[in-house]
Amino acid sequence: RQVEATTGEGNQNEATLHFGLGKHNKSVKLEIRWPDGTTQEMTATPNTLVLLNKK
Repeated sequence: RQVEATTGEGNQNEATLHFGLGKHNKSVKLEIRWPDGTTQEMTATPNTLVLLNKK
């Protein structure tokens, strides 16, 4: 998914993304591509909350 904070005409969208894995019970690999071109990789385990914040 992609976040676009501004959409023009002075509007701003919510910059939060939520991903649910349903009944998936194994770890998953996440790759985050930030607007500045950097990437971040991490592993998310079932039944956990992952919060990322890059300003």
